[in-house]
Amino acid sequence: MDARPDPLERDFQAPAPNRFWVADITYCRTFAGWVYAAFVIDVYSRLVVGWQLSQSVRTDLVSAYTLMCRSRYDLRCRSVSAG
Repeated sequence: MDARPDPLERDFQAPAPNRFWVADITYCRTFAGWVYAAFVIDVYSRLVVGWQLSQSVRTDLVSAYTLMCRSRYDLRCRSVSAG
């Protein structure tokens, strides 16, 4: 059983834009080495609202695309807690 919280309970639907965002990080091997891509998708529109590429998986990778999302959509940071 997976113990990680799931605030959306695997229901990837939203009543309006910018209500729920989901994020992921993936990687790809290139001739120059590994490249990591982090991105955020708006659940309602399915549009990528922020992204960042990096040669390493570090905190600044996530910080950079989070700032991109916040500046594009003028949003305040708030976390979704399970429960």
